[in-house]
Parts: sequence; C-alpha cells; structure tokens
Amino acid sequence: MKQKLRLYPPKIPSQFPWLSLILLWTTYSLFGWLTFNVTTLQKAIPLTITLTLLIAGILASPLKNSRHLITRWSRTDIGTFVTITLLALLGSVLLTWFHIFTSTLILLCAEALARLELQTCGITGLKAFFLLLGFSGLGLGVGWIVSHYDGNVMDYVWKMTVG
Repeated sequence: MKQKLRLYPPKIPSQFPWLSLILLWTTYSLFGWLTFNVTTLQKAIPLTITLTLLIAGILASPLKNSRHLITRWSRTDIGTFVTITLLALLGSVLLTWFHIFTSTLILLCAEALARLELQTCGITGLKAFFLLLGFSGLGLGVGWIVSHYDGNVMDYVWKMTVG
C-alpha cells in the first residue's frame, strides 16, 4: 500500500509563553525602578503609562495597511521632505539621549518577543493587548514600589547590620 506523504510537520500545541511574559515583566520592573528613582512622580507616571499603552497598542494591532500608508505618504515631495527631516531630528535626539533610547529599545524588544510568543500560542487581538498591557503595568507597579521603598529598606538593612 502506498503511504501518503505529509508535507508539513504535525502541529504541536504550544504552551503559554510564561518565560517571555516574565521577561517582559522584569524589563518593565527595571524600567519603572529606574524611571521613578530618577524623576519626580508627577512627571514620570503620565509619560510611562502613555509609553506602555502606545507600545502595547502598536504591537497588538494588525499592520496590514501600513505599506499602503507609507507609500502614499512618500509619493509627494513634501511628504518625503518631512520624513527625512523627522528622521534627522529623531537621529539627533537618539544620539543626544542614548540612555533613554536604549531603555526604550529594550522595552520594545521584550514586548515584541512576548507578542510573537503570544501569537505563536494562538492568542491574538484584544487578549494579546490586555496580556501585554497587564504584564507591563504590573512590572511598572513593582518598579515603582521598589523605588519608593528602596531607601527605607536600605536604611533598615544598614541599621540592622551596623548598629
């Protein structure tokens, strides 16, 4: 008897991507700790929440029509000029604030990895957005708590060890 040749490997059910989500949580915890340690709370909270929502929204949304949007924008001379000017401005800002750029790039990479793992697992759309947002927000909260109590814990440990 002839056996039917399978062209594709059998589909293995993928597990929930805990490792990439824990990496996302850890990355946002460190980012929150650094951000809330350096700046005042009134400046840091709206900016970090907006950044978290923006990254999660961009990565969870489908980008089917992005090529059409980009090609339509770059067809005109004004669009090309504005694009080149904005890219030059972005390049100079990135070189000036390199430490902020690298922190943001690490956040983007961790969140993109988590998004790809969620997509491989079969979770798309709104569920992926809320999972990304939840782990990111939880990480920011943990980072804020650690930065808020960091001095108190260190004082307590210092008093217990020294005197």
